[in-house]
Amino acid sequence: MIVFYIYCGALFLCPDTGWRQTLLSPFWNFIEYVGLWQYYTVFVPPRVFNLYLEANVKLDNGQILIWKYPRMEQLGLIEKMQKERYRKLYNDIANNASDGVLWPDLARFIARQVYAQQGKRPLEVTLVRYWSDIPPAHGDPLPRPPNKYASLGFFTYPIRIEDLQ
Repeated sequence: MIVFYIYCGALFLCPDTGWRQTLLSPFWNFIEYVGLWQYYTVFVPPRVFNLYLEANVKLDNGQILIWKYPRMEQLGLIEKMQKERYRKLYNDIANNASDGVLWPDLARFIARQVYAQQGKRPLEVTLVRYWSDIPPAHGDPLPRPPNKYASLGFFTYPIRIEDLQ
């Protein structure tokens, strides 16, 4: 199994060519099933903005709670390792409008989290995107003051009682 994992990893590091596809295709269903596929995009253009997610959760008593999605820059090393999946899910996948099909599930997940922690029934979850442009690098070794974040409530989902189970 270790040799097979090294084989798959080595092939994924190679350029996307016809021969790579030929060597991977007999094993593709197994590779997808066990999660061995990776796309190493080390040399992609750098991001030009910072991004994070919060949610406004309206409770049945009229109170509005702010649920904070885990942010990697605010976590310690061990926590980062445990919660990397959160960054990957939102920043790399669910942030794009083309993946809006995931937003209702994300809203239900947040509602269940709030219900478990607060014991109060959420009525509505609004996903709020925060972003800030990253200024281009300059010669000054001292960092510039942080940019202000802009925000946008981009999806609202009414929570039914069955969504909390």
